[in-house]
Amino acid sequence: LRARAIETGAFVLAPAQGGTHEDGRRTWGRSLVVGPWGEVIARLDHDEPGVLHARLDLSAVEQARASVPALRHDRDFDLPL
Repeated sequence: LRARAIETGAFVLAPAQGGTHEDGRRTWGRSLVVGPWGEVIARLDHDEPGVLHARLDLSAVEQARASVPALRHDRDFDLPL
């Protein structure tokens, strides 16, 4: 997830399905939020259902994309009708 955030210069919000489910199935995973440079901004410290809060500075996306030449090529596409 950290690599995907860096590749795209975007925040990655990763909800996980940890815990025991109604049908008895167990899953593991911890929800987290990753910033545009791959830094973990917030994470749950358990696999049980919960709520994760994080404050996102959306200007960090613009700064990250401006710093990586390959991400400077965003443009609007006009499709012919």
